[in-house]
Amino acid sequence: MVHFIVADAEDSDLAHRIIESPFSQPSENPSFPPLFDLVVSNATFQWFNEPAKTLQNLSGLIKPNRWMLFSTFGVQTLTELHQSMIMASSKNRIPYRRKGLTYADGDLWVNWCKKAGFDEITLEESMLRQHFAGVKDFQYSIRRTGTSDASTGPLQYQRRTLLDMQFIYEKHFRDEQGVYCTYHPMFVSGRKKFKSFN
Repeated sequence: MVHFIVADAEDSDLAHRIIESPFSQPSENPSFPPLFDLVVSNATFQWFNEPAKTLQNLSGLIKPNRWMLFSTFGVQTLTELHQSMIMASSKNRIPYRRKGLTYADGDLWVNWCKKAGFDEITLEESMLRQHFAGVKDFQYSIRRTGTSDASTGPLQYQRRTLLDMQFIYEKHFRDEQGVYCTYHPMFVSGRKKFKSFN
């Protein structure tokens, strides 16, 4: 049987928002909430406001000795953008406040998984560099993917600061292939512990 979570994964009432796939066969012994053999998520965990709590909620939906696998992004993601904004803010004598997503490091994710009741936790990390013709192309790309960059949102920078950021980015983060940004993907897996009643 295939079930889907059709809700905000941070919802404390998550278990009541699970639906069966139209392709599933009806279960002879339905349990509610259903317990999963496997939970898989791709590039969503970085959006969680309370990742530790969300992992605990998901743990409650997984059968003992079964697995959760997810990918997310690490602290080096888009580091060039933030470095450029720091330099541009300093040049214009305005305070820099980081905007966009705040990424957790791998050790923190492993710790959260342990506290949520997982063991046999593995973490794999890599660094990927993506190239663009220019800074505007890069900014357009991250806006299209839903990632909030350091120059948008409630905190608005002066036009001069944004132009300086683009100039700084072009100067410091360009190679023969164009301007680049770093993505820091992380892949985490963990097995839900089997609770012994001894």
